Amino acid sequence: MFNHRILEADDLEQAQMLVRVWQVDVIVLDGSYLDDSTDYLQSLSQCSELASLPLITLDIKTTEAANQVDNLLVFPCLIPDNKQNVGQLWEVIQIAASSKS
Repeated sequence: MFNHRILEADDLEQAQMLVRVWQVDVIVLDGSYLDDSTDYLQSLSQCSELASLPLITLDIKTTEAANQVDNLLVFPCLIPDNKQNVGQLWEVIQIAASSKS
């Protein structure tokens, strides 16, 4: 149905390498697992390859933090955990990816 690849990175260094090798369209970030989302997003914003990509956030705390960081293009997709709706996520991914053009 969808012709996409999903790449997963364990840290920002690995994410930068993936962006250099693959043609990445968006970043999807579930910050609920981060100890300090603001610090993480500040570091992400200092990586030019990553900061230039649309950022899809999946939780309120990360979305709020991301909107406080300069030069990040944030697309929230706040779907409750008990309502995992992949269709909604794909819609947000398509919108975010088309914003790069």
